[in-house]
Amino acid sequence: MPLAVVLPLEITQAVARLRTYQGGEDHLDNHVAVAFRFTLLTFGVFCGFAMLAAPWLNAWLLDSRVSPGVLVLAAVLLLLNGIYYFVQNELRWSLRAGGYAWTSFVSAVVTASLAVLFLAVLGWGLIGLYGALAMGLVAGNVLALRQMPGLMCVQWRWQGLAEMLKFSTPLAISSMFLILATTADRLMVARLLDLDSLGRYGVALRISGLAMLAFQGFQLAALPAIVGRTGQDKRAENLELSLRLFLVIAFAMALMLAALAREILGLLATATYTDAAFLVPLMLVGTVFAAIYPFAPGLWLKGYTVRMAALGIVVALLGFGSSSWLIMQAGVFGAALACALTGLIYAVMMLVASDRVYPVSRRYGPIVIAAVVFCAGAGILSWMLQENAAVQWRVALAMPFIVASTWILSSESERDSLFQAAHARWSGRKSRW
Repeated sequence: MPLAVVLPLEITQAVARLRTYQGGEDHLDNHVAVAFRFTLLTFGVFCGFAMLAAPWLNAWLLDSRVSPGVLVLAAVLLLLNGIYYFVQNELRWSLRAGGYAWTSFVSAVVTASLAVLFLAVLGWGLIGLYGALAMGLVAGNVLALRQMPGLMCVQWRWQGLAEMLKFSTPLAISSMFLILATTADRLMVARLLDLDSLGRYGVALRISGLAMLAFQGFQLAALPAIVGRTGQDKRAENLELSLRLFLVIAFAMALMLAALAREILGLLATATYTDAAFLVPLMLVGTVFAAIYPFAPGLWLKGYTVRMAALGIVVALLGFGSSSWLIMQAGVFGAALACALTGLIYAVMMLVASDRVYPVSRRYGPIVIAAVVFCAGAGILSWMLQENAAVQWRVALAMPFIVASTWILSSESERDSLFQAAHARWSGRKSRW
């Protein structure tokens, strides 16, 4: 995924921004076609060099432990993944939710089915795994491109490419540094602690990543829906509402996942790693706050991508600095704390920077109080997991924090509407009885 972002210089983001402004369909189609072919060109050149250098790379990096054919297949896989990243973004930003979901489903099913065949039945090993991934991406790309027949038919033009790259290149730099920021804790754990600590930390991080699966759909759909379906007068209002709605969902799911962290670890990992459950609540804090960027798109909307790159660099430096210091002070617990701190700093910086250039009337008081409640709940759950508290006590403790954060984030009118809807539904059921 990092190469899928960096190699084409995040040009898909430039196309997405064009959709926020009025313009003819032909004008937009030409820009999409230019961006797509630029993506093909960059990945094609990179993968061509990788294929030609496969024997040398195999001897230099892998000491000839694998066949050069595996590296060639990996290069092909990178090319297919770059195309897939582009077409999925295009489906998302053109508001084709059904096509996006269907393409993802077909790609996942083909990959899983062929992986079972190639690995379990035929025993092809790494080549079989790469082959299954490649065929899954081919299926997804074919299905996506069939929904965009004009993508390959529009005449090639260079017009608009320089403008798009001027906007998107700083975003590629920003994305690269944000990826470094989100992996700083793992890199520092690997460097400063032992292999066992890295294993425990990695397993806990995987569990916290389950939260992303829970609210990723809402996160991915929010900005395209707000930008593409609302006018300028309603956009700020919808951004404010969508952030509060996201935080309600994310806080509730994260706290419940934190309460069940030990049991989930018991299902997905060996008993050796269950004592790492106390790290999960702190990592979830970082995961939730790092995911709010679609709801603070001011810099992106106004085209201040150089500022976004600078922000990414600052967050990465803070991430490495806090990780190294906290790990030396508190080991893996310090790494989890650094993960939470980095996510929180990133959220604050994004919101402040965004609202300065694209004002949104946010209810910052309730947001801050709800965030404090959420962090307090996560901290207490971490302590309870470390003290081996029973699951029923953890769930019982998580519920008041979920209710409190939801209550704080909702307005009085929203609470009244909810109560009225609940009362009407209850009255209807009671009359039927």
